[in-house]
Amino acid sequence: MKYSIVNYNQVAENFDFRVDAEYFKPEYLGAIEEINEKHWYYLKDIADIKGGKRLPLNDSFTNDDGVPYIRAEDIKDFFVDYEYSPKISYNTHNILKRYQTKYNDILLTIVGNSIGDIGIVKFQLNKCNLTENCAKIVKIKENFTPEFVFVFLISKFGQYQIQRERVGTGQPKLALVRIKSFQIAQLNQIFQELISQLVVKSYKKIQLCKQLYSDSHKQLLKELNLLNFKPEHQLSYIKIYSDLTKADRFDAEYFQPKYDTIINMIKSYPDGWDYLQNIININDKNIKPHNDKKYKYIELSNISNNGYITGSSLDLGKNLPTRARRLVKKNDLIISSIEGSLDSIALITEEYHNSFCSNGFYVLNSYVINSETLLCLMKSNLCQMQLKKGCSGTILSAISKDELQKIIIPKINQKTQIQIQEKIQYMHKLKEQSKQLIEIAVRGVEIAIEQNEDMAANWINNELQKLGLSEDN
Repeated sequence: MKYSIVNYNQVAENFDFRVDAEYFKPEYLGAIEEINEKHWYYLKDIADIKGGKRLPLNDSFTNDDGVPYIRAEDIKDFFVDYEYSPKISYNTHNILKRYQTKYNDILLTIVGNSIGDIGIVKFQLNKCNLTENCAKIVKIKENFTPEFVFVFLISKFGQYQIQRERVGTGQPKLALVRIKSFQIAQLNQIFQELISQLVVKSYKKIQLCKQLYSDSHKQLLKELNLLNFKPEHQLSYIKIYSDLTKADRFDAEYFQPKYDTIINMIKSYPDGWDYLQNIININDKNIKPHNDKKYKYIELSNISNNGYITGSSLDLGKNLPTRARRLVKKNDLIISSIEGSLDSIALITEEYHNSFCSNGFYVLNSYVINSETLLCLMKSNLCQMQLKKGCSGTILSAISKDELQKIIIPKINQKTQIQIQEKIQYMHKLKEQSKQLIEIAVRGVEIAIEQNEDMAANWINNELQKLGLSEDN
């Protein structure tokens, strides 16, 4: 049994007089003691800590020409990404100018179950605002590099303080005043620069991942002569009664002419086409996890925009949600069935072999189209439009298995498939290397605090050599 003995003075020094046992966990207190053995500062003394801002009342998101509005879910893979953030109007942006986020800002989620997710801003963008569910750490003093502060906060020394200071159960929160009281160890500048280099290398690999995915997507569309295709939404059109009875649908959206256009273009592909049910296996079988076996569980929020999985939870089968009923294997493709997240599609890699995902996903694989090409196909406009067309329902619109089976799929030639496969596989390799670099940086900081910077630097260099990352730029 773990326990801590604390005296009255330790309790009284907290401004809100915390007496709950959770606050005094041995690992929390042990981490603080190790930081205290180093030269350290309160976070408020080395940086400014500010919150984001909720959109003004009755305001809403706008079109693609607006200003990105960074949300908690835009903090993934340790970095902040605005590419898929919703947009706000320039007028709203001008109202929220104080909440602009900039290069080298560190963002921290402060509301909900994702408290403690941290990302560093490495993009250059003149206009970009921040949601109220995040805090930002800005104007970091010169004796600390932003990358070092970022890595410190995702290390156990930062995470213990984050988890210790959160309050609430149903909707946990982390107050700005608590963040300001975090203790940050100051390590020597040479070591901090080493950590900064690792973070920059990691980010470059993530950017290259995005480029590889984009190149694969463009290659596929070029192969199908759809590179510049832009569907046109028509306000009115005519359909005969027999079309309605054949489809067993009478909603206007289902019969939009743009769907016929994209299907006809697929059917004109020289290498042929077929219905999804004839060339792709759909696994929608429910499997119950073993109670006393641990599994990784993949949720919708774990799916990146580029088709890979950003993380998962790990728990015993008996503790997993009742919706954890889809067992996935390496090279499977998981695709969300819910209309608002049809583009949440990911390839299962070795890391997630024999994991579970929600029964809100379909699990696909094919003997005709390799998994990497299938990923690009299902995320492309030509399949996304068909998926959206097939959705039905009111409260929670989704695509049924019957409608999924009717989707028209082009039989991409093998040469193109192999080229796309090589790009996507390399993308996953770079993604793993990016993750490894951050993990090395995190453990390096922990060793430096537990022991010293020289030992940590030697360990980092040895790990980089073992993984073949020491010569990367």
